[in-house]
Amino acid sequence: MKKFLVAIAAVALLSACGTGNAASEQSAAAAASASATAAASASATAAASATAAAEASFLSATTSLFPDAGDAEVISLAHTVCDAFTRGVTYAELYKVTADGYSAEAADALITASVDTYCPEHATVSAEGAQAQAAVVEKAAAAQAIADKKAAASKAAHPTISDGQWEVGVDVPAGVYKVTEAITSGDCYWKIGPTGDPGEIIENDIVSGGRPTVTLSKGQDFTTTRCGTWAKR
Repeated sequence: MKKFLVAIAAVALLSACGTGNAASEQSAAAAASASATAAASASATAAASATAAAEASFLSATTSLFPDAGDAEVISLAHTVCDAFTRGVTYAELYKVTADGYSAEAADALITASVDTYCPEHATVSAEGAQAQAAVVEKAAAAQAIADKKAAASKAAHPTISDGQWEVGVDVPAGVYKVTEAITSGDCYWKIGPTGDPGEIIENDIVSGGRPTVTLSKGQDFTTTRCGTWAKR
């Protein structure tokens, strides 16, 4: 009997130890789970905070360029840019679509800010595209400057005169001028007089048809009304 009681006591002791160990393990597991949950929550909070900061920075850089769009719409544009890059759309294509819809400044800012904020994996493609586009824009600007210079030179060589009073040698160069389109109304009137003397008439005419021609010299005033445009020949 004594041996039996000792054996029972031993079994009870082992059982108690086992129960204690199990409880301890359960407590440790619960603590670990709570810690993991807290860590996950902190990570989510940090991620949300980082996202909010990134979006605030993005909107700060772009919203003023899209005055008619709300924040959500501008952010949607950013995601569209990223999606387009993912699908293989080129920077030049994105730039053209955005610039046509808004402006060149808006296109450049939107694409750059979108990539920086939402899809940095496309940073290299975006940077290379921006560099190439800048070269295209610079080339186009140079070509436009040349065209403008040629147009200015052409206008200087072939100036025009519209309705009003013009001092020859000051407002317009001397030379022979002809109306660019035929007169059809019968209301065209022109007059040449000495500069500074509006009452004096050297030559004048009321034209009812055709394309009249005048010869203007320095020291004269030329007045034209309802004749259209005169071009230097």
